[in-house]
Amino acid sequence: MKIRLILPFIIGILFIGTAAAPFLSTNVTNKDFGLEFEQTVDIQGIGVVTRTLEDDQYTLNVSTNLENSEEGFYTVWLISLTPFWHMNIGTLENGELIYTNDATTMDYKAFTEIIITLESTPDAEIPHDYHVVETSFTE
Repeated sequence: MKIRLILPFIIGILFIGTAAAPFLSTNVTNKDFGLEFEQTVDIQGIGVVTRTLEDDQYTLNVSTNLENSEEGFYTVWLISLTPFWHMNIGTLENGELIYTNDATTMDYKAFTEIIITLESTPDAEIPHDYHVVETSFTE
C-alpha cells in the first residue's frame, strides 16, 4: 500500500526536475566577444575583403599586407554568429586568397565575420584566439 502512495510522489518529483532542468543549465555557447586577449605575436595586418554571390557561386577575395610566415600559416576563417559556426577556408599565399564555392550547398550570407589567424598547421579546426586581421560584413 505504501508503494502505491509513494510511487506517484516519486514520478511527480522526477517530472518537475526534468521540466526545470533546461532552465537551470548553463549556456555553453558563449557569444561574448568583448573579452580582451593577451597579444601573442607582434603582427599588424591590413587588407581588403570582397565577396560576391552570382549564379549560385560564392566568391571571397582576400588581399592583405601579410607575407608568408616562417612561424606558421595565415589562416582565413568565415564566422557565422547566429548560429555560431566557423569554417577554415584556406591559407594566405603571399597575402592573397580567393575562395570560391557552390552557394547552393550553404547559406554564405550567414557568415558575416572574416578573421585571419596565425596557425601552426594549415588545416586547423579551431581558430587561434589572436586575430591578426578581422572584419565584418554588415549585410
